[in-house]
Amino acid sequence: MASALTNFFNLLVLSTILIIKNGENSEWISETKLLGQMKEKFSHLHFYFHDTISGGKPSAKQIAGPKVPRFGTMMITDDPLTEGLELTSKLVGKAQGIYASAAQKESGLLMVLNYAFMEGKYNVVLHPIRRCQLLEGRITKSIVWGRIMYFIQ
Repeated sequence: MASALTNFFNLLVLSTILIIKNGENSEWISETKLLGQMKEKFSHLHFYFHDTISGGKPSAKQIAGPKVPRFGTMMITDDPLTEGLELTSKLVGKAQGIYASAAQKESGLLMVLNYAFMEGKYNVVLHPIRRCQLLEGRITKSIVWGRIMYFIQ
């Protein structure tokens, strides 16, 4: 077993070296080098995130952890994103994924969600990973979409 694992690891390292060596002059590498020199564009997305954890139609349900929400609680969610503050306003997308209570002493969430917008110019799926420090009123998100990275705070 150890020999097979060693052989697999050596094959993985060798193939990685070959891929890097053969790709030095490729178009993908050239584009990557220019990425830092591109002009930044800003888009302002305005939507409302509705997370309902109780009632007749919850959009989030607990999948792991203690009965009382605290450290270790994990939720799965399928939340509507709307144009207006009311849940009945126009649906522009969905936020689907998992969030967990990831702080032992303070109140903090780790959220891994896909924001799937359904129409218009931003008919895309964004993949944010965010950390929410609820008591400090701070939410930091890094959103990656293709080669474009969005930072929202």
